[in-house]
Amino acid sequence: MKLFHLFIISLINFLLNNSVLSEENEIKEEILLRKELIRKELPEEKLNTPEIIKYYGYECEIHKVTTKDGYILEMHRIPFGRNFNEMERNQKKPVVYLQHGLLASSFDWVANLPEQSLGFLLADAGFDVWMGNVRGNVYSSKHEKITLKDDYWKFTWDEMSSIDLPAMVDKALEVSGQSKLFYVGHSQGTLIMFTQLASGNKEFANKIIKYFALAPVATIKYMKGLISLSGKLFGKNFDILNKHFGSHEFLPNTWASQLFSQILCSPIVSKSVCDNVMFLIGGTDNSQLNETRIVVYTTHEPAGTSTRNIAHWTQMQQTGLVQKFDYGTENENKLIYGQNIPPIYNLTNINSVPIYLYYSDSDWLATKKDVELTVFLPSPTFSCPTCPFDWTPPLEGRSRGEGIIGTDGNNRIGRNMGMKMSGSNMQMNANTWSTEWTMQPWSWSVEPEVTSPTFTSTLPTIINSGQKHVEGGRRPNIDKIKEIFCSRHPNNPKCQGRSESPIQNLIPQTTPQPQIQIEEPKTKSMPFGYLDAEARDAIIKNCQSGIVDCKSQPFGMEQKRNMVIQNEMDFARKQYSSSSYLSPGIVTKRIDLVHELKLKMIKVAGLGEYVIKVTPVNDGTFEHDVLLTESQAQNLINALDQTPYPSTKKYGYGHGRSQRSSLFLDQLQTQRWPLGESIKYFIDGNIVHQAHQLIQASTCIRFEQVNEKPQTDYLHYVKVSTPTFCGLSYIGRVTPANPIYLSFQCQDPIGVATHETMHALGANHEHLRSDRDEYINIQWENINPQFYDFFAIADPSKFTPYGIIYSFDSIMHYGASTASLNQKPTMIPKIDPQINTPKMGQRQRLSSQDIELLNKMYCKQTSCSDSSVYCGVWALRGFCSIYPQYGWMQQNCLKSCKLC
Repeated sequence: MKLFHLFIISLINFLLNNSVLSEENEIKEEILLRKELIRKELPEEKLNTPEIIKYYGYECEIHKVTTKDGYILEMHRIPFGRNFNEMERNQKKPVVYLQHGLLASSFDWVANLPEQSLGFLLADAGFDVWMGNVRGNVYSSKHEKITLKDDYWKFTWDEMSSIDLPAMVDKALEVSGQSKLFYVGHSQGTLIMFTQLASGNKEFANKIIKYFALAPVATIKYMKGLISLSGKLFGKNFDILNKHFGSHEFLPNTWASQLFSQILCSPIVSKSVCDNVMFLIGGTDNSQLNETRIVVYTTHEPAGTSTRNIAHWTQMQQTGLVQKFDYGTENENKLIYGQNIPPIYNLTNINSVPIYLYYSDSDWLATKKDVELTVFLPSPTFSCPTCPFDWTPPLEGRSRGEGIIGTDGNNRIGRNMGMKMSGSNMQMNANTWSTEWTMQPWSWSVEPEVTSPTFTSTLPTIINSGQKHVEGGRRPNIDKIKEIFCSRHPNNPKCQGRSESPIQNLIPQTTPQPQIQIEEPKTKSMPFGYLDAEARDAIIKNCQSGIVDCKSQPFGMEQKRNMVIQNEMDFARKQYSSSSYLSPGIVTKRIDLVHELKLKMIKVAGLGEYVIKVTPVNDGTFEHDVLLTESQAQNLINALDQTPYPSTKKYGYGHGRSQRSSLFLDQLQTQRWPLGESIKYFIDGNIVHQAHQLIQASTCIRFEQVNEKPQTDYLHYVKVSTPTFCGLSYIGRVTPANPIYLSFQCQDPIGVATHETMHALGANHEHLRSDRDEYINIQWENINPQFYDFFAIADPSKFTPYGIIYSFDSIMHYGASTASLNQKPTMIPKIDPQINTPKMGQRQRLSSQDIELLNKMYCKQTSCSDSSVYCGVWALRGFCSIYPQYGWMQQNCLKSCKLC
């Protein structure tokens, strides 16, 4: 049986089994009550949009539009109000263009009675109302040449935006004799307007007086409900979507779909079943659901679209981007777009059309978080202030679309729109807003500040009850049913004021990443040296329990420190003729400064505030194998002085820590080796050639051995006979030479030499990236607190990952048991631990990420750079292609965004 069938059967089974139907005795009684209100057939069930318009006494015109690629679109026009004066027939009216949403049609705007439908309301207010139908819906399903079974369905909202929308706008202006119009879009109707305006077509933008966006869609990163669920089920497997949901038209409106909805929302079935269906589709509250008109709605919707269009929406939900359709392979994308990835719509190009946003805090498709991203549009962007509904708080907990299919919401939103349109210096005829449409002074009299737009508005529910007793759309007296039912069963959930939506637990909830202000990155950066409270408690127990003596220096540390001092002295003696450089005090001062740095890190981490204070190891190194210059150590100390301590707050990746992977050489030019030049090196013996070959094989970096000290900076490899360390080096270029000390008494000596050489080139330890908590668990209980600097996240203003993902097998990653006090792991991978644990600490080869990092550091043109050290972490968060950050990112983060 097909996957789709299984999914639908499982869904129906869940709905039925989790509804109040399980309460057999009570539900039987409810059904008997509801049977009294069996509906009569409504005439709109058998009428199309033009027929509905005429049925209610309005004139309707049908206009055909042929697009430049041959699609034949049908537009519906209501040129006058129901009670217009014949003298008005030849008068020009302001044009309002209404564009439906996804899987919808022009029916949306006339779905209810005249006083409850936006299309009728605007016509009665004196506007020339035009309703578009995009390609693929029931009214626009023809083509000049191709048939429905051939290539007709190979389109998405891209074509609706770039081709259909301009063609229909031009048609409305041509016939009406106007040069500009008001635009009202819903859902997908807002998306295609946003993207059309973003295309930079100024001629088109000049035709739009004001843009009213209902349930606006610019991004759908935070979308929930059925579309989100399908996106999570299918991911990027669009071939599955094509196979199981039809290879051409998506969810065609057939007798089967109508019967399905009629059964679920019929008076003889529990209301909770119908509620759960609507809950899954649109949002959390359907208390306003008018069941008797469900059959009318489902007769007309879904109105049709292509499977490819749904796949495009799924791509948007998966990526969080507003970009053109992804054809799935780089070759196909390059053939269509001339580049490997689909172009991204630059919404910051929208800079001239005033935009009004109407949305709901409980809309699952156009979520509040997604809508609020449009605050960054350069256009004057307003929000509809909280609509003056009678209940308090207004519209809280309502779901989507009441302004479209709803009745009461249409009236209120229509009034607001009409007043804003009326104030646009347009010549209105006498039949404008009547006195009964006058808004409360506190509601709409003050225009929101353009420079400081707020987002307090809401868009009401998908299907509102409106007035309960109206001819042609009688609603069952649900209040009476509830009163009788609850008087007999007061403990039933229906009567407790609680939401009955058990299906909510089915929907995967998206955990949004906190947004950051790109211009002020430090406000959201991980403070240097912080350790969260849970980790601090775990590591300090090793001191409190007596497992380790946290006050005394571990065995061998003094010997290592003396060895470092001696080696630095010997190296300095070879480099400098000045006697000042030979002073032991100079070297000792630098080593003491490194220890001061470690002491301050312990304090910032909160490990120096316990009864048993921790004394860090004083071995002359940082992070076990790193040497620091005096200026480097002092800069890190200064950074710690800006950090409050001890820390108490838990920090994670989502809170904004910047990854630490390599020195930010784009700004620290003095610490980068010259681009395009071979790096000279001098060795005490033939010991590092193979390490260089590993690096040269996959990068543009070249090394040149010299036999005498060169005049330029160079690497100086020194073989040291000591068991206290495997290798030591500085990070980045040091003048006049970088000493790299190698003992060659450890396993994989070539890999050790490569590791230390990469330090000298500017690369840091992989496991100190702040996103490491997304990939590995640090086992603090197995770590000696004196070695805290082995695992501490360091200063984020000095290092960048350049947008490169985490690498377990990086040659810069420490092993799983590094600094263990009990031979137990100190780092455990969260992803495939059996596979990735052996990879950590390997020294046989460069990982693909190591190679990418070196190439970004040294193998790009000077114009290919990042302007901020934070570009790397922002790129990993997807900001290179997520609105609104991507505009800034693509100008300032060329390297991390892989744009060069």
